[in-house]
Amino acid sequence: MSKLTAAQARITKAKGLSGGSVCVACSGGKDSLVILDLLCKQFERVECFHMYLVRGLRCVEEPLERVSKRWNVPVHYVPHWDRARLFKHAVLGTEVVGASDLGALKQRDIELYLAKKTGISWFAYGERASDSFVRRFYTRDNDGIRVRGKTPKIYPIWDWLDSDVYGYMRARKIPPPNRFGRETKASSMSLRDETMIWLRETHPEDFRTVCRSFPFLEAMLPNG
Repeated sequence: MSKLTAAQARITKAKGLSGGSVCVACSGGKDSLVILDLLCKQFERVECFHMYLVRGLRCVEEPLERVSKRWNVPVHYVPHWDRARLFKHAVLGTEVVGASDLGALKQRDIELYLAKKTGISWFAYGERASDSFVRRFYTRDNDGIRVRGKTPKIYPIWDWLDSDVYGYMRARKIPPPNRFGRETKASSMSLRDETMIWLRETHPEDFRTVCRSFPFLEAMLPNG
């Protein structure tokens, strides 16, 4: 069985278990675009969600608007679960009234919120076993379909390699995603120095938007 056939079989199984609705984590990176394309071929209802550290960045949201248009799916913007930690501890100068009382959030909290908002309890992720040692364990559990808990999950391409992902994108004529940095392979926004230096140089308006949320950021960067 080819990897593509195996991924399609997982999706068929998840469709039967879920009733035909799924919410896809969409960073805008290659893996999320591939699983979105695969899932839209079988599921009757597909919606996406994007977790942001800072809302309103054009370099992030304009590509996601193109994703929404190509696959005809809504994209829900939700705060990244790590924002609570950043605000709680005033990382990079962030000061929010009452933030010190915030509890720790987890991915599951985001899923429960989206499940209540959309009525969709199943979630799909593009994470793969080859991404990291940790992901190797949980993505391949039960061949990528985890049905326990209130928010069951599917990892359709858990056993794919980068070459499989890029090959599928070429075959389906899916444009390569943005890269957030000159050297990094990261396809999602972060507060890493490399990413922020790149943002400052290439998207100055977006950089200023980030600095409004994290006012000490610019001073902490090299040549800031």
